[in-house]
Amino acid sequence: MAGLLILGPASAAHAQNPPSPARQDARPATVTVGAPWVWTLYADGEPIVLAQEIPDTPQLKTTLECEPRSGRVRLSLYDAADLGNGPVVLRSGPHSITGEMQTVRRRLSTSLPADHPLFMAFVGNGEMKIAREEMVKTISVGPQNLPLLRRFAQACAG
Repeated sequence: MAGLLILGPASAAHAQNPPSPARQDARPATVTVGAPWVWTLYADGEPIVLAQEIPDTPQLKTTLECEPRSGRVRLSLYDAADLGNGPVVLRSGPHSITGEMQTVRRRLSTSLPADHPLFMAFVGNGEMKIAREEMVKTISVGPQNLPLLRRFAQACAG
């Protein structure tokens, strides 16, 4: 299944100079989150990945990954070295879950069940906070990106 390019409001330059049709067919679903970071869904392979990235570079801020229908989501933060390894509390809306952040190849990662109320709240509102002591990191998937997050969650559901 070929990817789909979705342009957000901050991508007016792309609207004036759209990619060629061949390039569009080869590109995964993308929504702009503000220059130059975008949320991109890579759903054609395994694992399925929703990445906050700068396209065509190795720069990542956040990834959500899962094996299709596995029921588990791995959350990785690439700009959170100050958070460090250890226990964290993840919150979205009124829901929370305790997790363990571990350094894995220069990123901090934890996993959670895809059917947990916290993850379901995140899919609904697009915001999750990760807290360790006084440190708090926020993952924000704006309203224009929620369809990508929902597709990701549906693909991961067990």
